[in-house]
Amino acid sequence: LRNVLRGDGYFTIDLSVSKGWTMPWSPNQKLRFRWDTFNLTNTPRFDVGNVTMLPDRATTFGSYNGSLATCDGGAGRCMQFALRYEF
Repeated sequence: LRNVLRGDGYFTIDLSVSKGWTMPWSPNQKLRFRWDTFNLTNTPRFDVGNVTMLPDRATTFGSYNGSLATCDGGAGRCMQFALRYEF
């Protein structure tokens, strides 16, 4: 079976900020810093394939039992930093 259930919509905002500096001893050498943030608003992504569908429990019927992981293995915001030297 495929696409039996439809879950909540998917929403995410990714942000990247970078800055570069030219080295004073050589105009051909640069230092660059970069900061990337994935899922900036920390919005969870629920796993549609892991839903309680048994009607014997009225309190948990139709609730999600898990969430999908991001790059850090959790379901939340993920950040990475980079420092690059160009020559």
